Amino acid sequence: MIDILLVILLIIGLIVFLIFLVIGLSLLYLHVVRLITKNKPYNHPKVRDSVRLFSKVIIKLSRVKYTFIGKEKLPKDNFLLFSNHQMYTDPFILLYDLYDKDLGGFAKDELNKIPVIRTWMKRRGILMLDRKNNRNGAETMIRAIKQARNGQPIFIFPEGTRSRNGELLDFKSGAFKLAMKSKKPIYPVVFKNFYKHCFFHLKRINCEVRILDPIPYDEYSNLSTIELSIIVRDKILKSLR
Repeated sequence: MIDILLVILLIIGLIVFLIFLVIGLSLLYLHVVRLITKNKPYNHPKVRDSVRLFSKVIIKLSRVKYTFIGKEKLPKDNFLLFSNHQMYTDPFILLYDLYDKDLGGFAKDELNKIPVIRTWMKRRGILMLDRKNNRNGAETMIRAIKQARNGQPIFIFPEGTRSRNGELLDFKSGAFKLAMKSKKPIYPVVFKNFYKHCFFHLKRINCEVRILDPIPYDEYSNLSTIELSIIVRDKILKSLR
């Protein structure tokens, strides 16, 4: 019995070691890229490659399996992604599968505490959002609007946080100022069944990411942010059912 427990502990220890090794090497790679790409634009090939690699590492470590549907609907640039949020890997999936779109977007302010990650995400056009600081939120939104107006595609999770049980939360209407001010087409994005995923799951969960048909600016230009948030939320909710 003791021998079996020892083997199990050794296996667990090896897995933990390998995970930290992969993360450590990834952070080292990001640090090197950070130095190489200093003063380079968000769509520089090295920045793009680093985004794809690091996002892939996060996805692989999470062990989540999914299908991605609707990529062909997206133009090269000048669009917005409004998505529901079910798992911490959601933004990394968008950054990985749509790496050639050079996405910018929003991330939790907690990532600001990790120097390499902070610099890398800033260089990519990922904005740190402090949800407890209204002034910070307003300034961050202004920067996002500027990036979108300059053509960079932006993703945002208007629920403001993850849904732990898969229920679609209310959308923050303020998130839709990004669309109103930048005047870009909106592509609703649906993450389905990701909330069911667990690292230790043995049974595969059928997770899916789906990009819905766009909402052009001329179809929402006369709406309020509240009205627009309801329309986008309803489209995502309908696809979740």
